[in-house]
Amino acid sequence: LDHFYRIIIIIIMGGDDLGSDDDNYLNYSAVVEDDDDNSSSDDDDDDMRPNKKKRNRSYDDDDHDDEDLPSPSNKKPKQTKSKPNTHNKTEALLLETSRNLLQSRREQQAQFLSTALNHYLKKKPLSADDDDDQQPHDDAASRLSTTYSITQLTHGLVQPPPTNDGHDSTFLQRLQSVANKKRLKKHGKNTKKQKNHNNSNSPSVLVICQSARRAVALLKECAPLGVAAAKLFPKQASVEQQARELRQAKLFPLAVGTPHRLLALLKMSEEEDPSTPPPLDLSQTQLVVLDAQPCPPKQYTVLTLPDTARDCAVLLQRYVLPQVTRRKDIKLAFL
Repeated sequence: LDHFYRIIIIIIMGGDDLGSDDDNYLNYSAVVEDDDDNSSSDDDDDDMRPNKKKRNRSYDDDDHDDEDLPSPSNKKPKQTKSKPNTHNKTEALLLETSRNLLQSRREQQAQFLSTALNHYLKKKPLSADDDDDQQPHDDAASRLSTTYSITQLTHGLVQPPPTNDGHDSTFLQRLQSVANKKRLKKHGKNTKKQKNHNNSNSPSVLVICQSARRAVALLKECAPLGVAAAKLFPKQASVEQQARELRQAKLFPLAVGTPHRLLALLKMSEEEDPSTPPPLDLSQTQLVVLDAQPCPPKQYTVLTLPDTARDCAVLLQRYVLPQVTRRKDIKLAFL
C-alpha cells in the first residue's frame, strides 16, 4: 500500500508539473506576442527619440552625401518674354520688297524709299568714323532731320517703260530709256565750256551700287555709251587720290560709285575751303540711279545690304533729295 500511495503522489505531483508546463506552453505565444509588442513599442519610442545614435549616423551620412551634390534651387528661373525685334522685321520687309522693286509702280518705290530712309537713318553707324550725325555745319545736320513726303518722292522718281516682250531688260537698256545718250554727250560739252569758269565737277548721271565688283560690272555694261566714266569706289584709289584726279581729270558725264566713297568725296567738298574747286558735287547732275538689281547669294540691293544701307540713306537724305525736291531737272531712278 505504501508503494501504491507513493506512485499516486508522484503521479499527482507530476501531473501538477505537467499542467504548469502545459499552461506555460499554451501561453508561450502570448508571451512572445507581448515581447514583440514591447519591442515594437520600444522601437516606436526610439523613433521618437531625437538623439538616437543609429538615426544620427544616417543623418550624418545623408548630410555628407548632400555636400557632393549641388543644392537644388527653389527659385524658378525668370522667364523673360522676348520682345519682337521691329528692326529685323522692317529689314526683312525691305529686303523682300526690294527684290521686286524694278517691277513696282512709282508710288510703291516711293513708299519703299521713305521706309528705308526712316529706318536706316535711325540706326547707328558701323564705326565712329562713319557717324554722320556729328556734322561741322548746321545746314548739313538739318538736312539729315528733314522728312520727305511720299508725294515728293513720287514726283522725284522716274521709271523706265515696261518691256514689250516680257523679258527682263538689262541695266544699260533701262539706263538708256531714262537718260538719253545724246544728252550725256551734250552734258560733257556744256560742262567743258563751264569748267573754264570754275564750275563744279558734276556728272550727268551718278550710279550708286553696293560694291566695287558690282561697279566694275556696270561700267563694262555701260561701255557702249562711249562716254567718259569716273570710278568712285574702293580698291580703285584712295579718297585723296580720287579727289585729286577728279579736279584734274577730263570731263565725266557718268560716275559709278559706292555709297561710302561718294559720301567721303561729297563731305570733302563741304569741309574744304570754298575757294577750292570741290572734287564732286551734284549741282549739275540730271539723274541719280540706285542699282536695284538684287545680287546673289542673298539678293541684297544697295539699300538693303547691311554694309551699304545706312551710308546710302545718308547720301540720299543729305545730298540727293535736297537737289531732287529743289530742282526740276534732276530725277531719281531705281534701275
